[in-house]
Amino acid sequence: VDYCDDFSMYLVSHDPEPNLTRDANALVNIVNFTITQSGLESQLLGILLAQEEPALEQRKSDLLSKEEKLKIQLADLEKNLLEELATSEGNILENRSLIESLNSTKSRSKEISASLDHARDIQLDLNQQRMAYAPISRTGALLYFLIDLLYHINPMYRFSLGAFLNEFRMVLVNSEGAPAKDKDKPARIAFFVRMLIVRQYR
Repeated sequence: VDYCDDFSMYLVSHDPEPNLTRDANALVNIVNFTITQSGLESQLLGILLAQEEPALEQRKSDLLSKEEKLKIQLADLEKNLLEELATSEGNILENRSLIESLNSTKSRSKEISASLDHARDIQLDLNQQRMAYAPISRTGALLYFLIDLLYHINPMYRFSLGAFLNEFRMVLVNSEGAPAKDKDKPARIAFFVRMLIVRQYR
């Protein structure tokens, strides 16, 4: 059968785990857009922290950006080093400019590695602070998947993820009566968990 080299076919299924033969599986790329509980927890945590601790979320974002730049710099240093070694002529040990370049690359590499280690330490600390809010995002994700099961009882009970995210945001915005976050954070977290459950039951 003649076919164009640019030919491609897209098959869409509601089944998150299609049952394909080994031969068929080798010929296709499966892209699963199904939302998972851990994925939703992470998304809800991001929304929550943008509302409750915007500075913390900004620090995490800046740190990830800095970490990525440092990794790129390290990769560039390694690439340049390999190029210099490949293009050097004669005895490497007698090539003064190459030795100076190697020493410079080595010291810069140590600096970048130290900066990356420091960034990872800060990242761990930030993650601990973020995880203080995990009970709210965990409860939210659990509620969404429980509500999603109602569809099996009656198709009228189908709720979109977008609608649920709006409900989640409304709980965070309507924080009247919640303890102040700088005074009693655990009580504030418990308040939001309770309000999230109450709002979904209504």
